[in-house]
Amino acid sequence: MSILAIITDMDGTVVNYPNEPYRSTWDAVGDALGGDLTKKWYEVRDYYSNKKGNGLEWTIEQLKLLEGFTEDELIQFLLPIPYAQDAREFFHSIDKDYLTGMVTGGFSLAAELVSEDLNLDFYLYNKLNFINPESITSMKNIHRKDQWLEEYLKENYSFMNMEEHICYIGDNGNDITMLEKVALPIVINPKNDRIKKIAYEITNFSEINDLIKEYDSKL
Repeated sequence: MSILAIITDMDGTVVNYPNEPYRSTWDAVGDALGGDLTKKWYEVRDYYSNKKGNGLEWTIEQLKLLEGFTEDELIQFLLPIPYAQDAREFFHSIDKDYLTGMVTGGFSLAAELVSEDLNLDFYLYNKLNFINPESITSMKNIHRKDQWLEEYLKENYSFMNMEEHICYIGDNGNDITMLEKVALPIVINPKNDRIKKIAYEITNFSEINDLIKEYDSKL
């Protein structure tokens, strides 16, 4: 079957903030806090970053550091959004015969802004509660994005399946389960060697058009 949907990750993939190593929307917010708050932000990140399964606790601890900031102020911390080279142009040019979407563990306000700006058909993310972080009782596992997408397709596009119809673009370890499952796995700016072994590596989003044509021509 041919590719019917083009789905992307957000942080380090379609957007590239200057922070390392994740180039993420989360750390863009942390950097903007300044002073002791930024220092504490990175202490929390470094403590939890290798503790898989602690995403909820990690999120709550970082959201506590945003107490007193309005959503409008947090949005300003993210602007202007530094898109990866030609990412915005690529998604604006996609034939609407393709379903477009994003699956991300990134900062929720950024996910909303990016999805709207790229004219995506849908985006899957963890909605945050900035007023009362401790009211958050569950979050989707960012290391199992494949499960998020499978559930969404089953409910909304049951004629599609990941193994035959989905092209996915990622960059890091939390994209691995998704890349291992989709028909056309693609990585850009890969953050580790393992991810390079399971996907086509590109340097510009415009290369995706040729990869899709090549994939479809083999069917």
